Amino acid sequence: MFRGTLRYPGWCACLKKVVELGLLDETPVTYSPGTTFAKWIAGFIAARSTENIRAQVARHLKLDVKSNVLERWEWLGLFSNDPLPIVGQQTTPLDVLAARLEAKMQYKQGERDMLVLLHRFVARFPGRPDEHISSTLIDFGQPDGDSSMARTVSLPAAVGTRLILTGAIREPGVHIPVKPEIYNPILDELATMGIHFEEKAEELS
Repeated sequence: MFRGTLRYPGWCACLKKVVELGLLDETPVTYSPGTTFAKWIAGFIAARSTENIRAQVARHLKLDVKSNVLERWEWLGLFSNDPLPIVGQQTTPLDVLAARLEAKMQYKQGERDMLVLLHRFVARFPGRPDEHISSTLIDFGQPDGDSSMARTVSLPAAVGTRLILTGAIREPGVHIPVKPEIYNPILDELATMGIHFEEKAEELS
């Protein structure tokens, strides 16, 4: 079985350098008031100044100074003199980055996300033709409301929890949702919320 996620071109390379620089570090740290993003970034490469910080980061990460990775970071404001959003209290580099992403990547009024999930299988049976089976979910976020990503991640867990508490699911212990008595009632309730799969099967010659 192959599983994959489609990302915008350059996403993986960008995140790889985010990790290499240490921006996802969860070590507790307290930044002084007046710390800018440029000073914050300089700290990860032990730079003595923030002058030409983008070029310094490029050398440290072995990137071309005009690379798409650094273009993204420039847009995000990581080389800017904007003040850090969390100072004077314990935080982590990951929390600082998350706060910046949240501030810069908010949906505009009326915008929404779209989620597309496609499962494709080739099923083989003895004495009959193979089947190509596809199961497709297309879901949209709610403008000025919950995103599709938030809904499709949280609602299955919420529905499952309620079904356990009400006794509709009686399986003891911890299970992955591969049993019909677990996933069928959850999928049925999700369908009432507009979250459902379209399934198709066709014989292969």
